[in-house]
Amino acid sequence: MKLLLENWREYIKEQEETNEIFGMGKKYIDLDTDHLDAIQQIPIAINHAVRGLEEEGYSQELYKEYLEKLIKDYEEEVDPMLSRLMVAKSQIDKSTRTIDPFVAKSVNHYLPDEVASWENDSDLIKQLIELILNMRNKILGAYKRHRNKVSNMPPYKPKPNMHDLENLMGKAKVREEVNEIFGMGKDTADIDSETLRKVFETQLDADYLNKLIRSVHSASSVIFDPKKRMNEYKRVLIMAIGVYEKAVDPLLSQMMVVKKQIENGTHKWPTDLESRGVGGIMSHKLSDPTEALEHALKVLYRARDQLLGLYAKHKQDAGLPPYNPPKSMHDLEKLMDTAKEG
Repeated sequence: MKLLLENWREYIKEQEETNEIFGMGKKYIDLDTDHLDAIQQIPIAINHAVRGLEEEGYSQELYKEYLEKLIKDYEEEVDPMLSRLMVAKSQIDKSTRTIDPFVAKSVNHYLPDEVASWENDSDLIKQLIELILNMRNKILGAYKRHRNKVSNMPPYKPKPNMHDLENLMGKAKVREEVNEIFGMGKDTADIDSETLRKVFETQLDADYLNKLIRSVHSASSVIFDPKKRMNEYKRVLIMAIGVYEKAVDPLLSQMMVVKKQIENGTHKWPTDLESRGVGGIMSHKLSDPTEALEHALKVLYRARDQLLGLYAKHKQDAGLPPYNPPKSMHDLEKLMDTAKEG
């Protein structure tokens, strides 16, 4: 009975998390007039930065500001909006949600030139996705063309997102783009020993940061300066979000890609994986792709829950705002699994 209750609580927790991310339980997709306004406003910022980059004679510092602004717009505005619309498309395609009629009527107000007419909800969402993809291409193209105006400005390669996963799952119109993003056509899946070591390290990092925050909490009674105490919390939480965004989230997306490569039979599991540094449990699962991927995902989801939970619990201590992680490939996978079960 205890195990049954624990399993039920875990199920409820997972459902609540899915509902929070995707707006499940609602009649309409998660798209309102604020989002339409954002779709209208984003190109203004993009065009300003692109025009600045196209001008000659500016300082490297100013060009760098324009380039960094483009990437910020992509990561904070364009990519999350694309993920939101891809989720909406999936919900509409499965007939589980519709567009709020008020929002649909507002499209002519916010985007009169960009979206003049549409046949149905599906057509409207496709046109909105096309608008965002055009913004994405404009940003990435401008960065690639103009980054040489700044010394040592590194190339920018966006992490695979929900639109890319949609392509991988057979809905892409341009197969070559999928090949480039995911390494399709290769005999071996996109995973190696170093990747598995990084998976193990994420859990070590998450455990370390949990211990660190506990030590800060314990020392708070002797840190009399409130500002200093707040800064200690802030330092740890910023590290936690850094580990999530730079390691856990990209690795989760990569594991999803590899999982699809193996399930679809397009790639083979590597036979030269080394057990050194991947953790004791993983070292016994390397020959079995199903068990290895299942364990890797379990480790990454645990690290994800620890890091995001740490931030949610102590953000007020650090004087930081709530953190809403961008929707990513593993979120779309979770949504699709939920849709299949329903």
